[in-house]
Amino acid sequence: MLKHALGDEKRILVISGAQYIDGISAAATGLPILLVEDFVHFYQLDFLSRKKGLEFIIVGSIDVVNSIVAKQLAEIGKVMRIEGRNRYETSVEVAKYFFPNTSKITLVDNEVDGLVASQLEDGPILIVNNNNLEYSKEYLKNKNITKAVVVGGLSDYIANEVISK
Repeated sequence: MLKHALGDEKRILVISGAQYIDGISAAATGLPILLVEDFVHFYQLDFLSRKKGLEFIIVGSIDVVNSIVAKQLAEIGKVMRIEGRNRYETSVEVAKYFFPNTSKITLVDNEVDGLVASQLEDGPILIVNNNNLEYSKEYLKNKNITKAVVVGGLSDYIANEVISK
């Protein structure tokens, strides 16, 4: 699968296969995704080691994608990590990195809605709930958002709180 998705692309998102919610916010980038467990499998390393100039973008904290994975990938290419203190902050950090000048935003509150949303819009996906609105509101404070899509069971109150800045 990665072979077909990679093509000439040099950047690869590295996402936990067990805790993939962090990766949902990055899926909207359209970059190829490498799902990992507590290590990178031999067959994945073998394939990737034949490519030159790869950049691995780990999405999530060291608790989500551990240092063993980072070390394995560092032997093949450049490694960077985008993370927050939790899934909500991580989604904001992904938005800052990949979509710094966006005018569109998509809000979701769970994995299933996030998977659907990743196919809808070319823009950041923020993971929100009523206990963690501050991360999203801070990110959106200086943005000129002209289009907001709410996917799933978020209440109008939560969506309006985030979007109204």
